[in-house]
Amino acid sequence: ARGAREESRSRSRKRSTWSRPRTCRSLSPSGVIARQRAGGGGGCRLVSVSLGRAHGVCVTQRGAVLSWGDNASGQLFLPRGTAGAPLWRPVLARALWDRGVRGSSAACGAEHSLVVTDCGVVYAAGADE
Repeated sequence: ARGAREESRSRSRKRSTWSRPRTCRSLSPSGVIARQRAGGGGGCRLVSVSLGRAHGVCVTQRGAVLSWGDNASGQLFLPRGTAGAPLWRPVLARALWDRGVRGSSAACGAEHSLVVTDCGVVYAAGADE
């Protein structure tokens, strides 16, 4: 029964593949600017993008950290209690921005994320395995 259920689930998922590179609209400058105007971040040029198993983190030129995807392990730098449904569009990591943390690069593992500042300080979020 489990195999049939998983097979049924996989058939109902919508997947897309492309033979040529395409623009990721949610990370395009216009999409990032709109989200940052609403949330406060800064800059729209991306200087770092990293992907984990089911999440991503990017850093803008002005140091704003944006994250999206699965937050089951807290890997999106979002407040506790926000581990519900995955976020399909990047959101400002307010936990860092409000503390004055400005990133310069990001890295992701399967269920964790790292952000490095210009000063070399590393911030981590998510599973610690």
